[in-house]
Amino acid sequence: MSRTSLFHRTSLIRVAFDKVHIIRILDEMPLSTEAETKNEGLVPNHLAYRVEGSMFRETQSEAFKKTKGKWAQHYRFVTGWTCLDVISDSPPAMSVVSSGDVTPSSHETP
Repeated sequence: MSRTSLFHRTSLIRVAFDKVHIIRILDEMPLSTEAETKNEGLVPNHLAYRVEGSMFRETQSEAFKKTKGKWAQHYRFVTGWTCLDVISDSPPAMSVVSSGDVTPSSHETP
């Protein structure tokens, strides 16, 4: 019997936004203790969500809410150990890339 490792070739998901205002990266443990909205709409094996009425979005400064926050949406990416929250004017553009094809985006400095 022969076995082929599924881990020798890795695919990654690239997530990009046009206009990001605020990001937060945290372990899922603090996230679970946050007075948050119900775990409504969660789907097994999914990682990207648009969140409505979240504590993270609602606790931003009044100045932000009055100027930039009118159109901004809260997007959450949940992996096995980490959570990335993003407040952005635009939805994310997502693509699957091979780990060998990963290069800095045009917005990153080399």
